[in-house]
Amino acid sequence: MTETNQITYENTFTMRMGLSENLNNVQSNVVSFRLAFKRINDVSYLGIAYDLKPIYTNSESAVIETDIEQLGFTVSRNINGKITDIDLLGLPQNHPYGMVKHVVSQLSFLPAGTEMRYSLEDGIYHYEYTRESPSRTSRRLIEIDHQNIPEDLINRHNESWYVKHEGTEWPKEMLFNMQREVQFQGRLLAVEQNIESKRVISPELALWSQETLFAQNANAGFTVPMAVPEEENIQIANVVDFQNALMLLDANLDPAVAKAMGLFMLEEQTPDEIMSFLMDDALPTEHHAHIIYALQKAGTPLAEEYLGEIASNADISTLNRTRAIVSSGLFDGASQTSIDSLYNLMSDNEQSIANAASLNLGTIAKRTPKFDQQIGGILLNKLKSDSDPYMALLSISNINNPAYDKYVIPYAKDSRFHVRAAAYSIIARRNNQQNNVLTALLSERHPKVIDSIANTLVKFQNVPVPSTFLPHLRSRITGDGPPVISSRLVKFYLALKVQFNQTDIQFLRGLISSKTLSESDRSDISKALFGL
Repeated sequence: MTETNQITYENTFTMRMGLSENLNNVQSNVVSFRLAFKRINDVSYLGIAYDLKPIYTNSESAVIETDIEQLGFTVSRNINGKITDIDLLGLPQNHPYGMVKHVVSQLSFLPAGTEMRYSLEDGIYHYEYTRESPSRTSRRLIEIDHQNIPEDLINRHNESWYVKHEGTEWPKEMLFNMQREVQFQGRLLAVEQNIESKRVISPELALWSQETLFAQNANAGFTVPMAVPEEENIQIANVVDFQNALMLLDANLDPAVAKAMGLFMLEEQTPDEIMSFLMDDALPTEHHAHIIYALQKAGTPLAEEYLGEIASNADISTLNRTRAIVSSGLFDGASQTSIDSLYNLMSDNEQSIANAASLNLGTIAKRTPKFDQQIGGILLNKLKSDSDPYMALLSISNINNPAYDKYVIPYAKDSRFHVRAAAYSIIARRNNQQNNVLTALLSERHPKVIDSIANTLVKFQNVPVPSTFLPHLRSRITGDGPPVISSRLVKFYLALKVQFNQTDIQFLRGLISSKTLSESDRSDISKALFGL
């Protein structure tokens, strides 16, 4: 199948989740849709997801009435078949069709023997690719650096994946399967996911001419659909039910129970009564957390107001005020109410409260892109006016919008190491800044800044690096600088394993006998060399 002006796939995304012992009785959620791609230059493509349908959810037995008929996006694909820079153009982070990005990423493949790390929502996945036949590539999962789940809670994680293809053209077929078991409240929670994509012949879409589909933040205005329960409808009718709900949340932080509890509080309790709960030291601190979470899940304008009132009440503990601030940042469909509340708290006398408010403004901008420009303006003013710009930089980092990079770049030369580290945690994500960032890596003298640069480059897949950089990196590792710097740089060097040649291998073999490196560093080098 040769490439044409339009590459089209039929896709089926299947998922089910439940207690491991009951998983066979759980009905799968099945979503089918089409993907189309059109090349605009050597590496850049426009993409459209279309024929989108309502999504059924197990947890709430509900239909999500999606507000999207077609979803425009952009993507890059290099000559080897690797897909990068999938941009859903401002689609809210928790929108159900955010899974389009996951499906598109599975169409990526690399030459046999290549290793690659992919940064996904729940961690960094390390794979090695294998050519099973001239027309079929598979991959092996080497390890996962989980970001949101402690490693000791993961009981099992298995994956299988392959693509069928001709040379380095777009795949003709892709199949991905994943099973995971996680320990949860003393029981095993199981998740199964299956994605199948098949390339098909289809008439060229007329949608390619609609430039608004592919504009920056074109999808920011799509609301996050709310599931409408069809069967289960948790009701809390009295104080006894309310107390029982608190106990239920102790055992299982069920969002449906929390929502019912929040709606009960809004209907039956005054703001003063809710504040009294949060100031009652006789209550377990977990119950304070449940009350604030319940208001967040209630999801009403009044609940949003109450969270702001809790956050601004100086008589409430710093911990509970901070919880309310975080819930405001995570509030689904956050409005100007949350923005005004957090903006006012940025000048709070308690510095930890002011910091939390700033960070969670950035979170709102990331989750609700229509507020990006307004919140970006607030945080850029903070960046200019604060004597220490560290917190403003971290808050801007939460937005993760390249439009603000030009304001961040000057702080990479700040005399304070923590400010440089925060600036590089943003700049090092961008491919167009890679050369400048790598130059800084060769001269930076503080290990925290080196960590920030190296970790960000790897986490956001801003690697491989130019081959001309590696001799300079090797020279710095073996130079007369502090051992702690060499150690940090070795860790980054090992993350570049996918582009090693014999020179790199011989260099690392020589380092194993180096007396300046720690035993841990030498062990890491030995593991990296295994099989090379």
